[in-house]
Order: sequence, then C-alpha cells, then structure tokens
Amino acid sequence: MKKKWIGILLGLLLCGGLVGGILWIIGIEEKEPVDPPSISDVGIVYEDEKLRVYQFDPNRVEYLHIVNLYGEYKVRIDSNLGVVIDGFEAIPLLQASSKGLFNSVATVTLDTLIRADCTDLAEYGLAEPQAVITIHTDKGEDYRFAIGNETLNKNGYYMCVQGEDDVYLMNKLFSERYLRSVADYCDKKIYKFFDYETDFRQLEITGSDQSMCVRTVTEEEQKTGLYFEGVILTSPFSASASRTSVDTILSGLVGLNASRVEAVGVTEADYSKYGLDNPVKVKISVYADPNPQYYNDQINVYFDSTKPTGVYEEFTVTYYIGQTVEHETYLMYEDYPVVYTVSDETFSFLSQGTDWYCSRLIFGEYIYNVEELVFTYEGKNYAFQLQDADSKDKMLVTCDGITVNSDDFRTLYGNLVAISHYGLADLPENAKEPYLRVTYHMVDGADVVVEFYEIDARNLFVSVGGEGHFSVLRTSVDKVIRDMFKVLAGESVQ
Repeated sequence: MKKKWIGILLGLLLCGGLVGGILWIIGIEEKEPVDPPSISDVGIVYEDEKLRVYQFDPNRVEYLHIVNLYGEYKVRIDSNLGVVIDGFEAIPLLQASSKGLFNSVATVTLDTLIRADCTDLAEYGLAEPQAVITIHTDKGEDYRFAIGNETLNKNGYYMCVQGEDDVYLMNKLFSERYLRSVADYCDKKIYKFFDYETDFRQLEITGSDQSMCVRTVTEEEQKTGLYFEGVILTSPFSASASRTSVDTILSGLVGLNASRVEAVGVTEADYSKYGLDNPVKVKISVYADPNPQYYNDQINVYFDSTKPTGVYEEFTVTYYIGQTVEHETYLMYEDYPVVYTVSDETFSFLSQGTDWYCSRLIFGEYIYNVEELVFTYEGKNYAFQLQDADSKDKMLVTCDGITVNSDDFRTLYGNLVAISHYGLADLPENAKEPYLRVTYHMVDGADVVVEFYEIDARNLFVSVGGEGHFSVLRTSVDKVIRDMFKVLAGESVQ
C-alpha cells in the first residue's frame, strides 16, 4: 500500500514537471520584434495617454518659425552647418543655445494631458498664446503648436497642437526656449582675441572732443631714443606714449563680454536713442597670422586657410560708444546691427586727457648710449664726457679734463631722466632763453636737446627736440642743477 502511494506521488510530480516545462517553454518563446517609431518622416506619435512625442528627421526641416511676445523670427541651418536667424545672418549667435532651439523639435515631449477636448482654451492662455511655433519641412508642410500660460506651480506651460483641443503640460525648460527674443540668442562676446603685448599695432580714438592715436614705433623711431616705451602718440601731437596706459585699455577689451544685448536689428533711425548717432569710435589694429587655425591656445578668429603660414597681416576691431545711463554704456561692435551694454568703467579711459596717454618721463635714453652730456645754465656750458658707460666698474666721466665720481654722475643722470611731466602746457609767449638746456650727444652721432622754460614760480615748460606739450615741477629741475654742481665739487649725490 505504501509503495502504491509513493508511485502515485511520483507520477503526479512527473506530470507537473512536464506541464511546467511546457508552460516555461511557451513563456520564453521569442516574440516578433517591435520596430521603434520611425523618424524618417514628420509625424505625431502617441505613446500613451499622458505622453505625446513629436518626432522628425532634422534634415527634413527647412526652418523653425517662432512668433512670441518679442516678435517673430525664423531659425535655420546655413551652408556651414551653423544656426542663423533670417535677417540677422551677420549677428554672432550663441551656437550651443541656438542649435538647441533648432533641434529641440526633433522630439517634443509632453509631461501629461491636462484636459481632453477643452472647450475654453483661453483658460490656459491658448486662445492668445505666448508663442506659436511652426516647423516648416522641405516638402512645404507646416506643423504648429502653441504655448500658453505658465502653470500655477511654475513647473511648466500649457500647450496644444494646432487643430486640436487637448491641453497638455510642457516642461518648463523646454517651453521657455520658444519664449525668448532674438537678443537672448545673441553672443555677448564682443572682442576678437589677440595678445596685446605682442600683436598690438595701433589704438585710435575719434569722434570725441579730441582725437587720439597711439601706435607702436618703427625700428627707425626706436633708434632715436625718443620713444623709450615702444609706443608713440601721433595725434593730436607727437610724443612718447605710455605703454602702461595702452596696456590698461587693451587688457580691458581683450575678453570683453557685454552685460546685456539691448537691441537687435537696429538701423540709423534708432541710433539717437542710444547716443550712437554721433558715437566715439575706438579702433584697435593688431598684427596676426591668419593661418594657423589656433592662435595662443585660442581659436584664431582671423583664420584663413588660403593664406600662407607665418605671414602676419593687420586686422582691426572697432567699437562705437554711445551714451551712458545708470552706469551702463551703450555700444555697437564692428558692423553688427546690435546694441550692447557694458559697465561704464569699461570705456572710462575716454574721459582721460591726452597727457594720460603720454609717457610721464620726458626723455629716458640709456646712459650707455650717451657720449657727452652738456648742461647749459645761466649762460654757461658744463660738458661731461662719458667713456665705457655700459660698465659700472670701468665708466669714466670727465668735465673740462677733470675726472668726476662716476657713481655720483650715474645718480645725477638717473635724477635727470626721472623728471616727469605734470600735465599739458604751452610755451609762454614771453619765453626767451631756457631756464636749463640739456644736450645729449649720442654714441651714434645723433643729438637730442631738452629745454626747460619758466612758466611761473612752480612750473617749467619742457620741450624735447624743439617740440613740447608738458609742464614739469621746477623743484625736480632745480635738484638736477644742484646735483650737477655737487658732482663738479666732488660731493655725494643722492
């Protein structure tokens, strides 16, 4: 009996195993693969009741037409595969953002269905929507959807497809791409990279009360010793310029970004609104190699593959400066029809006088380039002859055949070339003989004459090579005179 029950149980287990095996085999039977939604064409794909996906092949889209509270514009891909906005092709755009806008309609995802067969679209701001987006295909087909009010909890916007009454919730980040203006997609970068220490050629300011131009010196000009900072002021007069001032300006413009894009597509009729009908023009010229593609670890904005490598050319960057309102200055850049704003400190150098652009030193020739230095004071000449001036230990200085202390003479010379101007001045009308004349006879045979004329008890007018525009403090010149007599007397000079 016991064996009989054991047999029955084994039989049941065997049958169960066979049935389970058959069911398991049926369960893992391979199903026919399901093709993903096709994106070879444009269409609307309903995935479920809460999700709608609008899909298309981006190559099929000719342009994206957006109408919103800021106006309307068309976005398309140009022949260089960059994004442009019709009518504003010359305006530099934020390529990542603008490409994101264009490609965003490849898959339009809706978070949820808010109301089916809505009878009052105005309740959701869709009777008069904030934005209407049209996707125009290469076959001339148009697909439109509208964006209405923002939801109360600020997590998205209401949306509907043209010709339908169903209201959906669209993601906030996704929706707000279509609510922006053209200005929001404009690049705020308003500079072209260059190394101002090596590439700078010329800075020109025109249109203000006084025009100004500073440029690098030529080799011939450098040899004169008159332009010891490597730059020359050529307008409104000629003088040694301040490289420090030039670098201060350039360092503020290289890497300049606008604080805001104020207006796009401006015309001459709009210029007066921003004080740009009579702007101050700031033009920077640089030398750059248009080939290679990268320049000092930056993309070479002057790149031209047709140009030979190593042949530098002159390029310019131009700013048009308008009025300043509440610490923001309006400006235009290059030929772009865009008005930008920057901090009023950016172009504060425009309020500087011409003397700010000039070297503070009057004449700064190195002592080893001087063969003889002659002081003319109260009708008498004091001539110092220099030998081996490039050697501190071997330099020999004589006056009227008498050797003087070379270290004290070096100090005297240092005090002489350290005389700095203190602003613009004119030669007094009653000026006759100079208060002091210093004549430099150079090793290369050139002569440079520096003259000081009395203006008043405190100031002297100074000229270099017969041309002068500045005043200096009388005390600094009187010290040089006292030091000269101390050297002649064998006294120590400080």
